[in-house]
Amino acid sequence: MLKTGATDNFKKEKAALDRESKKELKTIDVMSKIAIEEGKVEAEDDRTKERIMQEILKQSKKDEKDLDMKGLDALVKLAISQSKKEKSNDEEG
Repeated sequence: MLKTGATDNFKKEKAALDRESKKELKTIDVMSKIAIEEGKVEAEDDRTKERIMQEILKQSKKDEKDLDMKGLDALVKLAISQSKKEKSNDEEG
């Protein structure tokens, strides 16, 4: 009888330990999945930041080019204006 009681207790303890192990493994599995998803989100955030920075740089270069063209246009107009003044002065003088 004593042997049967010990065996039953052993089986109960083993079953309890098995359940606890399964819970721990399930927790580890869930935590791993969360870490993977967080990594994916972080990677997506990094890609988004990089894309935004590239767009800003692209727009900055475009704005710089536009400013250069406006400056060049202003210089051409100034040169034409000066040329007209000189021509007008030559005709008067």
